[in-house]
Amino acid sequence: VGARALLKNTSGSGTVAIGTNALIRNTTGQNNIAIGANTLTQNTVASNNIAIGITALNVNTGGNNVAIGGEALTNNSTGQNNIALGPNTLRQNTVASNNFAIGLNALEANTIGQANMAVGNGALSRNIDGGYNMAFGYNTMPLNQGGSYNIALGYNSANQIVDGSYNTVIGTGGSYINNGNGNISIGNSGNGTDTT
Repeated sequence: VGARALLKNTSGSGTVAIGTNALIRNTTGQNNIAIGANTLTQNTVASNNIAIGITALNVNTGGNNVAIGGEALTNNSTGQNNIALGPNTLRQNTVASNNFAIGLNALEANTIGQANMAVGNGALSRNIDGGYNMAFGYNTMPLNQGGSYNIALGYNSANQIVDGSYNTVIGTGGSYINNGNGNISIGNSGNGTDTT
């Protein structure tokens, strides 16, 4: 339903396309759902994708992705098994797989970082290639770009980490940990205990 929706579909089955250009290039991809203008427009053979929201999964060619929200996973090309719920979630993701983002701008800048989990508006929003991070809370780890294997829990937690890895931060308001590795911080507003 919609101008040019499923225009080139040949044998793809179990597919739903609603909106201008939704799944326009799909030929044999199966079990895809595209709702919204320019959703899954580059998908040809990949299957089991769900895109709801304007330009969600727009350039996607990978399978098993879920994008709900305007521009969610919009630049994803070959990344697979990603879940993005919220506007701009995982927006810049291209080839990374196994990421999970919930909240406005969560993991927005991520391109190749694998297996990250970000829950909360702005969580891991600047992450580019860091992998295996877990950030829970509004604006958690907002500056991280390349740090990996970090855990942050709490509002604005770990807000100074850019490239540090193997850090654990629990508490509201961040900590003094910036680019160090293997640190633990527990407490609120940077007044907690930082250990190495």
